[in-house]
Amino acid sequence: MNIFGFGGKKMDTDPREVRARLERDGFAVLPQFFAAETCDRILEEVALYTGPQRANLDTRITVDISHGPHCGRLVCVRDAPAEAFTGSFKLNNLFTESSVVAEALFEPRLTRVLGRMLDDTPVAINSLNFKYGSQQPDHIDTWYMPPPKAGSLVVASISLEDVRPDAGPLFYYPGSHLIPPYVFSHGGIHAVDAEMPDCQRYLEKEVAQRGLKKETFLGRKGDVFLWHCQLLHGGSPILDREKSRASLVVHYWGEAATRPQPLRTGPFGGKFLDRDYWRTDGKPIASTQSSVAVAAVTAAAAPSSTMNAEAAHVEPSSAPVAGRHIAFETWEARGEALESVEARIHDGAPTKLLHQRATSYLEMMDKLFPKAAPKASSRVMEIGSGVGYVLEEALRRYQPASIVGLDIAAGMIEHARQRLRRDGVDSRAIEFVHYDGIDVPLPDASIDYIYSVASLQHAPRAYCFRALMEAWRLLRPGGAACFHLLAYSHFSKHMTPEAFNREVHQQIHQHQGHWHHYYSVEEIQAVSKSGIGVPDRCLSMYEQEGSLWFCYRKR
Repeated sequence: MNIFGFGGKKMDTDPREVRARLERDGFAVLPQFFAAETCDRILEEVALYTGPQRANLDTRITVDISHGPHCGRLVCVRDAPAEAFTGSFKLNNLFTESSVVAEALFEPRLTRVLGRMLDDTPVAINSLNFKYGSQQPDHIDTWYMPPPKAGSLVVASISLEDVRPDAGPLFYYPGSHLIPPYVFSHGGIHAVDAEMPDCQRYLEKEVAQRGLKKETFLGRKGDVFLWHCQLLHGGSPILDREKSRASLVVHYWGEAATRPQPLRTGPFGGKFLDRDYWRTDGKPIASTQSSVAVAAVTAAAAPSSTMNAEAAHVEPSSAPVAGRHIAFETWEARGEALESVEARIHDGAPTKLLHQRATSYLEMMDKLFPKAAPKASSRVMEIGSGVGYVLEEALRRYQPASIVGLDIAAGMIEHARQRLRRDGVDSRAIEFVHYDGIDVPLPDASIDYIYSVASLQHAPRAYCFRALMEAWRLLRPGGAACFHLLAYSHFSKHMTPEAFNREVHQQIHQHQGHWHHYYSVEEIQAVSKSGIGVPDRCLSMYEQEGSLWFCYRKR
């Protein structure tokens, strides 16, 4: 996979060169086209419309909520609950009220470049402000907004901050714009949901035959990524859910393609469609204390770890287990529908993206620790298996004789079983084990390979260390355990005094929720070597982009 971005060759912004690049490759990059100050001003506007002060704004700006219990809702920002802005969302058409955003859309140099690409005056169709990566599966824009005139659509994405690999960067297939468009049954290129599987198979075949390779764009603050309307692209999985990827995306048509629709001219001379940009879904939004949240708060815990693997088929209990840590109650989800659980714990990400994210986690571990990967017919265990997407990918990738899904939430185990049945996964090799977060009810030296991703950072610190100790106990000679945790480099870049105060308050007062704990290389080295007894030669560690990846092997 090629990555354009840091250290990339700067490109001339001459309109003729940009057009030539677009026609040849399907995309073009204008490096650091906008000043950092301009990006900061746009971010301040987004913060105004998504922060608590939005309740006092005289605004009609809308937000698409893409995660959590309100996933799929389109509401005015004044009506959106605060949690709508803690995960993926789209702020729609901010240029209609914000002169700062409008100025960026119609910046004269950008307008000249776009005009050359369209052979016409560019007209803004919409604008979308993202704080987090879209995580959208690979797609073509004309499936959803085909221009009235073939080819008269160009898209611009402005990076408002440096993009990191684990923040769900944009991916694309250079040259894919040359693939003849798939024609649906109505004779056009606008997507028909029932026909999308055939369309996807057509594209996969074309991509393979043409030898096209996926690339990832790691833009720097102020970069503009331009792409052809037929370019196959999407959003990579967010490996660190708290890492932002702020951007401003604009779709432009050529003026001739808009006729006979009326146009308006903004204060900066730019043209845009004269239409209703402020339509909502028309339904009142529920209280911020949604039924999902209530279900999580009142969820009952499962029996303690005295059970063995066979006894993991537990019946729901009616009250939390005495002495069970409150941090674990968040994951029980008793009485909550599977679809609701998936939306809540995965921020509303679609199923295809969850599979991609699972693949990315294991690919990273295999890349960093190639000698640790298990052999076929091994016995594998995942700590914190959730609803089983990574477990399913590990089953496909490693082909173990058996794989254990270890979880502190019996409710989550039941949801995992339900999810695997729903998706038709052959789970005969999967064995779920429920435990209390302290003692794993499995014998010493019984597992060949153990891994854990995006899980242990939510457990109280001592429980995380206990899991590392238990993993060492469970490994067979020659086995390996690989882990992913949040590093303090993530904390320093993304934590604010206000957020830290909320996190500390939540933990001090034992409130349910996603607790977050951060670790350093020195700390994990000390714990592994002096606290657990891992020999120095058996421990490998890497810190990358806010994540701490480490592995120990048992000789």
